Amino acid sequence: MNNLNNLTNNQQKQIRVAIAGREYVLASDEQEELVREAAVRVDKALHSSSLKEGPVAAILASLRLALDLLKAERAEKESQKKLEEIIGLL
Repeated sequence: MNNLNNLTNNQQKQIRVAIAGREYVLASDEQEELVREAAVRVDKALHSSSLKEGPVAAILASLRLALDLLKAERAEKESQKKLEEIIGLL
């Protein structure tokens, strides 16, 4: 995310989110809805781990989110390839 951090300034919106039972105030120039949705996904990834706390849980949650992203990127590439094939037939 662009300029997403825990320090706020006048140019960025302050967005409150909850992850793993803790509240965070994030400063971001991203759309608030996207930041909140990202926080929900992180929270769900942490809760889906067999380990609920600590750095190992954070690593497992990060891996789950990275796998989801990679799958989505591959599916998008495959769809783009199929679309190009169809356009080539026209």
